[in-house]
Amino acid sequence: MKRDTRLYVATVTGRIVVWALVSALSHKSEAWDSDLYFTFGIPTICALYALLAILSRTTPGAGGLRLSPGKRF
Repeated sequence: MKRDTRLYVATVTGRIVVWALVSALSHKSEAWDSDLYFTFGIPTICALYALLAILSRTTPGAGGLRLSPGKRF
């Protein structure tokens, strides 16, 4: 359970960092208003999910779903 909490924290932190970087580099308040979000942001987030799914030893196949609860709604 403690390991899952660390993965959730790593996911949220990673997404916030990507969001902030894209917003800062594109000078837009919303990251998805920039083309940089689709060329840099989304692939980076996908790579983060893949890495964390590999690190999650319980159910690596469901790592992306478990680590991205906001995308399911």
